[in-house]
Amino acid sequence: MNRLKEFITDDSGKLSSGRALMILLILAYIGYAGYVVITTKTVPDIPSGVSLLAAGLYTINKFSPTTPFNGGGQ
Repeated sequence: MNRLKEFITDDSGKLSSGRALMILLILAYIGYAGYVVITTKTVPDIPSGVSLLAAGLYTINKFSPTTPFNGGGQ
């Protein structure tokens, strides 16, 4: 459990929303894939969109504090 907490928090010790959403997305897909396996007896492929969405959530969260949006002053 401690290792999961380390993964979800960023370098400053705050909760990383990108990492938390990535974990939720992966768990939701595992649940969906399990349902498909149980009902149809076939193993579904992992769509590339799921991988790109997980990577995009992490990337947006990682770089958003350093990107000046709305003309933010520097």
